[in-house]
This record gives sequence, C-alpha cells and structure tokens, in this order.
Amino acid sequence: MRHKVTNFITQVLKLSLAAGIIIWLVKSGKLELKDLTAMLEWYYLIPLLAFAGINLAFGSERWRALLISKGLLITRFAAMRLTLIGTFFNFAMPGGVGGDVVKGFYITKQNPHARMSSIVTVAMDRLIGLYCMIAFALIVMIASPGLVNHSAELKTIQSALALIFAIYSLAWAVVFSKRVSDFFKAEVWLPKLPMGKKLSHLYTDFTAYRHNKSVFFKTATLSFSAQFVSVLFFVLAGHSLGFADVPLSIYFFVAPIGFMVTAIPISPAGVGVGQAAFYYLFNTALGYESQLGPTAITAFQLANLFYGLIGALFYLSLQRKLKQNS
Repeated sequence: MRHKVTNFITQVLKLSLAAGIIIWLVKSGKLELKDLTAMLEWYYLIPLLAFAGINLAFGSERWRALLISKGLLITRFAAMRLTLIGTFFNFAMPGGVGGDVVKGFYITKQNPHARMSSIVTVAMDRLIGLYCMIAFALIVMIASPGLVNHSAELKTIQSALALIFAIYSLAWAVVFSKRVSDFFKAEVWLPKLPMGKKLSHLYTDFTAYRHNKSVFFKTATLSFSAQFVSVLFFVLAGHSLGFADVPLSIYFFVAPIGFMVTAIPISPAGVGVGQAAFYYLFNTALGYESQLGPTAITAFQLANLFYGLIGALFYLSLQRKLKQNS
C-alpha cells in the first residue's frame, strides 16, 4: 500500500512538473500554441505525420532485428503494434522510456522460455538508439565546426558528448570483443557486485551479440535513418513557422541532443522537459531567442500522441485477447 501511495505521489509530481513548465513557457511567450495551427495545412500536416510514422517504423524494425537475432521470431506488424502500444504508454508513464517497460512485459509474456533474452532486446534497442543519437550530434559538430565556435555552452556540450561517446564505445568494446572483455575481467568482478548473479546473466546475454556483430550495424543504420527522418520533421515544422533561413546543421545538431534530454524519465513522454531543452538548444545554436524549439517539439509530441492513440486501440484489443485466452 505504501509503495502504491509513493508511486502515485511521484506520478502527480512529475505531471505537475510537466504542466508547470508548459504553463511557464506559454505565459512567458516562449511557446505560442496558436503557432501550431500553421502546421494544420494539409501540405504540412500529411508530411509531418508521415515523418513521425516513418520514425516509429524504423524504431520498430530496429527492435525486430534484435529479437530475430535472439531467435525470437516476430512479424513486422506485431513489432509495430507493440511499438505503438509502447508509444501510448510513453505518455501514460514518466519519461520517454515508459513504453519500453510495457514492450518488455508483452514480449516476455509471448516468450516465457526466453525472458532474459526478451528483456535484453528492449535494453539493447534503447542503448543503440542513444549511442547513435550521440554519434549523430558529434558528426554534425565535427562537420560544421562553426556551429559551436561562437558559444562556450555548445563547446561544453561537445566536450561532454565526446566523453560520453568514448565511454560508451569502450562499453561496446567490452560487449563485442572477447579480448577487451578478458582484459577488464568482467566475468570475475560482476558476480561480486550486489545482484551479481543477475548481472552476470544479463552480461552473458549482451555478449552473445559478439557472435552476430552484423545485427549491431544493421540496427545502427536503422537508428541513423530514424534520426534523419526526425530531423526532417523539425525542418518542415520550422518552415511552417517561418524559420526557412535556419541552417540544416542546427537542426541536425539540436534534434538528437534534445531527444536525449527528453528521454530522461522526469515527465510523461518528456512533455515540458522537451520544450525547455529544445528552447535552450535552438536559441543557443541560433544566437537569438525564438519559439522554434518548443513549438517544433510540441508538434512532434502531438504527432507521436496521434500514433500512441492508435497504440491504445491495439492495447485494448490485445488485453481482450489475453483475457479470452486465460
């Protein structure tokens, strides 16, 4: 009972935080919700919804590739259905990862013989996606050095991303290379940690991918493709808002970093947190104050909510089937 009360209070606080940030942005003039009406014209609305849908489809296919690599066969439709259900629960649970919990639940229910492997695919999917976001932003920064030279804040972000990328790459080396793994002796010290037995099993499932490295490159390609499409969403949203003169390099730099911040489990689907992050990032990169960031991410979240509502219908249908089977 106490645990339920604590969870309820936490959810209320996170919802309040999201609402508070949105209200502050609107009242201070940093987010004009009426600007979203510009995107309701069919020549903007249809492509924007298409970009959001393609982004989800790439993410679904990335997860499906990881499932298949573990011998867990799933159709494209079934994977997309669970992805849309997960998208719905991103709005119903705190952060941009709440849907992962639901996806993990259903995939383990369908594969009770491979519970750990099923869970690992969800974790691996999220980790590869995050790694590619970092790489995407760094590539843009390196390709466009002038992007960060004018701002001390952006230089700090670049240094932080480079450090995270280096640590991340080392972790992948431990997972995919037996030689590197043996050097760090992960199998020796992992069992000595709290919950060491479970961590060892989890580590073993992760290292199984070293026998199928091609799946990593395939999923990384899908991640970069998803990122590219999401950036196109922002570019088109920017054009609809009258920001046609914003360099593409700014969109390609801001979007992946903004999505990383939005994924932090602070508010449902990153609402509020995403608006604040994109407001800061776009304005810092542009060098002047604008409503581009919070308005564009609001449009992206609404497009995802549209697909999440479709996921809610799939969820209700799936629940009925499970009840009938039980």
